[in-house]
Amino acid sequence: MFKYPIIDSHIHMYSEADLEAIETAAREGGYSKYTLLSGSLFPQRAPGNLSVAWAKLKHPGKVYGYATFHMQLEGTPDGEDLLKQAKEYHAIGFDGIKMLDGKPSLRKERVPIDNACYDPLFSYLEENQIPVLYHSNDPIEFWDIEKIPEWAKDIYYYDWKEPSKDQITKETAGILKKHPDLNLTVAHFFFLPNTDEYDLACELMETYPNFCMDLTPGWEMFQDIHRMEKEWKSYIKKYSDRLMYGTDIGGVGNNLEERIKPLRRVFETDDVFPLQDYTCYGLDLDDTTLKNIYAQTYRTRIQKNDPAGIDVERLAAYKKELGGRIEAYKKIDKTRAVQDMERFWELIKETKGGNGNV
Repeated sequence: MFKYPIIDSHIHMYSEADLEAIETAAREGGYSKYTLLSGSLFPQRAPGNLSVAWAKLKHPGKVYGYATFHMQLEGTPDGEDLLKQAKEYHAIGFDGIKMLDGKPSLRKERVPIDNACYDPLFSYLEENQIPVLYHSNDPIEFWDIEKIPEWAKDIYYYDWKEPSKDQITKETAGILKKHPDLNLTVAHFFFLPNTDEYDLACELMETYPNFCMDLTPGWEMFQDIHRMEKEWKSYIKKYSDRLMYGTDIGGVGNNLEERIKPLRRVFETDDVFPLQDYTCYGLDLDDTTLKNIYAQTYRTRIQKNDPAGIDVERLAAYKKELGGRIEAYKKIDKTRAVQDMERFWELIKETKGGNGNV
């Protein structure tokens, strides 16, 4: 389907049905490898890290898996616990960390994302060059009831002034100021074309040598770029070795028609076409740029090695600890969470590569 080999750097997984749909999408899209992101940050999805570990065991050498942290969704995170979890996930064989702390709805209930409580974690990740995929911000129209698209109103309307998009942007840059060598990828082009922040986009690339961004939609990106088409196309070409392909597919649904084919159309043609509530403008990128975005950036800057193997004995120790974390959460269906945990554990034991005696 694509002109060159593809690695999808941004896929969400929550269930067995999700993985089946992802496997279909990867096959239809001709993916060589892909990255699955856990949803364990959300208490009801606490077993998410186990689900990603299972997928890695099921597809050794093909699936990169990023863990997420267990923590309360309000207040100040426990920095030492975050550090402990990061070390644990690395030892188990997860290939990176997915963070959502910069999502405006999460950030509103928390401290700034460059708060000192995160410093031990980011220092460890920086020192060990462990990849971090960070969702930071959202489109500016999500703060404006007159401009937010219809599909987003019930989920993403932010009826507050602070934290603003600009504030979260500054906090994200604050992380890099303290940890300039962090292997950090900010998702969704950091929503910079959304507010025409071309100069800041250049400054970040020139200042922080490990900083990367993925070009995973929101489809507003490929409408917003058109406002400064010459500048952004030049930018994408210049920094293509710091940019990468991702879809944000979440399992079930028509991923091929709704995500993969439109992305190929954006990158490889100059078509103009409607999608969701937006008009997408094709970028018609040159071959070198395509090769970088599709796979080379990921393999040369983010994951220089093949996916790590899962240490099932360490995973078993994590699973025992996970039961305690689920018990400590408030306002969740603990019975359902424990059932999900045990179901994924059975799948892990049954999967080739797993240790059935664990």
